[in-house]
Amino acid sequence: LQVRQKKQYLKISEENIKFEYITLKHIENHKRKKRCMKNNTIEQINTPSGRLYKTPEGKCYPSATTVVGILNKKKIEEWKQKVGEEEANKVSKWASEHGTRFHELMENTLQHGTQSIDLFNEFCVVYPKLLRDIYPQISNVVAIEERMYSDSLEVAGTADLIAEWKGELAILDWKTSRHKKAPSDCLSYWLQLASYAVMLKERKGLDAKKLVLLFNENDEDCYYYEQSNIQLWIERFKKIREIY
Repeated sequence: LQVRQKKQYLKISEENIKFEYITLKHIENHKRKKRCMKNNTIEQINTPSGRLYKTPEGKCYPSATTVVGILNKKKIEEWKQKVGEEEANKVSKWASEHGTRFHELMENTLQHGTQSIDLFNEFCVVYPKLLRDIYPQISNVVAIEERMYSDSLEVAGTADLIAEWKGELAILDWKTSRHKKAPSDCLSYWLQLASYAVMLKERKGLDAKKLVLLFNENDEDCYYYEQSNIQLWIERFKKIREIY
């Protein structure tokens, strides 16, 4: 794996490396405009049946991820039976830890500028591509890792990023996957982000214009999907919430 990463990293052109400097200036300008603070007044509670959030008023709401998780529950159970519980737990643990490390890298880049990545870092190949293709589209950051909730939907969650995407206010979410996902594979993701749009409106009075999924594919490539028909996904989420 280290040899493969090193070979791929060395293929990155000087033109790509220049984007690190451009992106650093780009991010620093936005940091001066607005500093982002995490909202820690909402308590996160992890339970065997899913994640809960306790609001400042003492209400407990399920996470949006837990709610939409019922759509994939059958598929996940079938996969566990196929590979065995031990292997499933091993893969799930690795995926969770890998996703956490990736999210931390993205968060640190937004808050502190371009990060130093050595040749044997697991993200050494995809990171320059993210700096080149993704970060220049992001501006005017409102919040990073923002905990929110909706009293109307009775749901809560943590938005990875709230910022302008191509000049319009958006809710953005970092995703990692081993293989490229088709838009049709992202149903639960759009429902999740749509619920965040409702939370954003209720908590901050802001109207998101776009939902954006930012993908890291197998630590080798990156791509994104975006949706502007937010109300459609909000209505679909409401139906799922009624079932949950």
